[in-house]
Amino acid sequence: PRLFEQTEVQMGDVEVDQALANLCSINRPSNMAVIIGWFLACHLKSHLHLISGQFPLISIWGASGSGKSKTVEIAALLSGVSLEIGSSAANCSALNKFNAIELLSSSTTVPRICEEYNRDKLGDNLYNLLGELFKAVWGGESASRGSIANGQAVSRQIPLTGPVVYVSEQQPKMPALMERSLVLHLVKAGRNSDAMERVNEHKAGLLRFGQLLMMTALRTPVATVEAMLKKESESVSKSWDHRPRYSLMVVHMALTWAADLCAQYRLNDAADALKNIKRELKLLTAEEHRMGDHEGDRRVIMGNRPASEVDVFLSHLFDLIVDSASVISDQILAKGMPTGRRPAINPRTDFCMDGNTLYIWGKQCHARVLDHLRSLNVRSPLQQWSDFEALVESEPYFQGWKPVADKFYGQPALALDMTKLTARRIDCSAVREIYATLGQVPLEF
Repeated sequence: PRLFEQTEVQMGDVEVDQALANLCSINRPSNMAVIIGWFLACHLKSHLHLISGQFPLISIWGASGSGKSKTVEIAALLSGVSLEIGSSAANCSALNKFNAIELLSSSTTVPRICEEYNRDKLGDNLYNLLGELFKAVWGGESASRGSIANGQAVSRQIPLTGPVVYVSEQQPKMPALMERSLVLHLVKAGRNSDAMERVNEHKAGLLRFGQLLMMTALRTPVATVEAMLKKESESVSKSWDHRPRYSLMVVHMALTWAADLCAQYRLNDAADALKNIKRELKLLTAEEHRMGDHEGDRRVIMGNRPASEVDVFLSHLFDLIVDSASVISDQILAKGMPTGRRPAINPRTDFCMDGNTLYIWGKQCHARVLDHLRSLNVRSPLQQWSDFEALVESEPYFQGWKPVADKFYGQPALALDMTKLTARRIDCSAVREIYATLGQVPLEF
């Protein structure tokens, strides 16, 4: 961090004023509101942990050339992180448990930038390991790390306290991590190259404003920050889930704090720009009728709704049903001759439909999906039937455990609402067609 080396901000400071004003314009307003707000809030992270014990992560993802790394690099100057003069981003491919814990525990308010958090490049083990460590940062939880003391192997619990921004080409998939993150998708069309060029001309002003933020934060009582946070409750609709709502309130609070500070120092262009991007963000977060069940507006700033573990499991099941239907069709065409393959899921015995309700022989299908995943060297987190059984009951598409006459050897079937499955972006359209073609039988309930 380079903040102590900077000259103080003066009243009407043109360099600082123009740097901040142009920073607000280098990408779409709602994107910049979240990015800038998050980096501003890092200065108040210690306060927020005393208030709530929580601080959001931020995920920046998008295709190559979308400006992810450059946007993070410029915005990080507000926190004293300069990649040109000493600071560095961590490449996730170079991390392991030991140095990742060291990275995430060696800071309280200075952001830790983690680049290339891509599953296809890291592999499942490292991707999941880092995801679990990132997730722990939300609440400052501890991670265990082994060491040698007095010739004995000991395990130490190390709190993970560093604010984390992780950058990737794909949207993160871990539901628990996404729930704790502000997820932003950057695209090439959203970039403003002219504004970026102007920011580069004045970027020393961002470091200088960062020093002002740091010194102001050190003088700000925790009670003041708590009051500031409460004032933003109207900026985020209660239709948001608890964690995303809190994360967005933190962003709104930080933007208000910085805009007021700019006004005090007569940085008028910067104050107006900060107020404008906050206003644009509020249009997406505050209005009840804009939120409702319309996920489009939420995805602008929070990414797609994360798939739950049950969602993923059912997607595997439906893929397996399609594959099994292909095997059965081959057997029909072969007129009883061996085809070398057997269907894993049989529409005549393992599932059935009535109207818009799908009935599944739960234990049988659960076991078949696990067998299928093992053949692909994929491990499901729902290894135990009891885990799946408990979690599926909390899903919106769960209708109950219902008996179906002459089916499933008298065991209650798992009843699922297909309309709500589709609403959760679980593609089950082929299941209906397969049952109509291969498994249609009269149902008696």
